[in-house]
Amino acid sequence: MEQDADFLMREIQRITNFITKLINNICSLNEYNLEYIIKETDDFIKEHWNFTFNQIITLTDKEILSKLEKLPEIHTEKFVELINVLIKHRIKSPSQNGYNWNEIARKGIIILDDLDKKSKLFSLQKTQIKRDLQNYHLK
Repeated sequence: MEQDADFLMREIQRITNFITKLINNICSLNEYNLEYIIKETDDFIKEHWNFTFNQIITLTDKEILSKLEKLPEIHTEKFVELINVLIKHRIKSPSQNGYNWNEIARKGIIILDDLDKKSKLFSLQKTQIKRDLQNYHLK
């Protein structure tokens, strides 16, 4: 039983590290590499969480929350952080890739609201990310 818990914790840490690596890659890339990172991110969430950015747009708020409720909270938080970083870099990039970033930002806000309802801890980082997403969504 303890071995199973250790394996699960290692898997959670591995995925958390990968998402953190994606975020760091996005922060350090130039506008020409953005499309590649978006594709890599899309492939990752499809493989591990069984949805894509385009599906985020088409899923109802309830459906997206249902898909994410099975994930550890740290992954959901990192996912929204990843959305925020992608949107910030997307604004700077002249390329078009067909994603509805306004709707993705809105879904990020919905996810953060849900996390806030479940969590008893206040997070300045989540508050800042939510503010960033709201500013983007309102544009």
